[in-house]
Amino acid sequence: MEYDIKDTPQGILEISSGLLGRQNVYNILAAVAVGIAVGAPLEDIVRGIEEVDVVPGRCELIDEEQTYGVVVDYANTPDGLSRLLDNVRELNPKRIIIVIGCPGETDRGKRPVMTKIATDKIDILDDMLAGIGWTMQDYFKHPENDYHPPLKNGHRVFLHDIRRVAVRSDVAMGEEGDVVVVTGKGHETYDTVGETTEFFDDREECREAL
Repeated sequence: MEYDIKDTPQGILEISSGLLGRQNVYNILAAVAVGIAVGAPLEDIVRGIEEVDVVPGRCELIDEEQTYGVVVDYANTPDGLSRLLDNVRELNPKRIIIVIGCPGETDRGKRPVMTKIATDKIDILDDMLAGIGWTMQDYFKHPENDYHPPLKNGHRVFLHDIRRVAVRSDVAMGEEGDVVVVTGKGHETYDTVGETTEFFDDREECREAL
């Protein structure tokens, strides 16, 4: 993406960045402000920003030359998820397909809030339940989890209790013009189910599915 940053003490900066999302624009502005404050030459500021192709797990684009977008992001709070989906909607995708997950005993309170945000902002939701060894039966024993509202226009909600299945299924659903968003782990390279921790990387799972 191309940015013109005006009204700096040294004039206009023209920056080209592969970083996606409004939050990364704010990060770029902050980096420019710090660079100017410490007296760095403009060309060094621009070069430093343009050399950053990706922030791992932060609105990270997975590109295997597919005809639709796949984005992996750490967003694991209601506010982070809401801002991420607003950024994705600004890209005018045909559909937004998302994996969310709140994998832990302390996350139960976030799950209804995040699912409500997702169902308000996207087209297909895959609520990923893995992380604490729950089965579907365990999940529905908790009354606070009985919250799935119908999506608009007959759009769909899916439930999985295995993260790998959720990620690969959603990526496989993607069609030209869609954006598939996989949230909740971002840069992390492990997954814990019950008392077992093993290597797991959402980005690699997305690539395997493409």
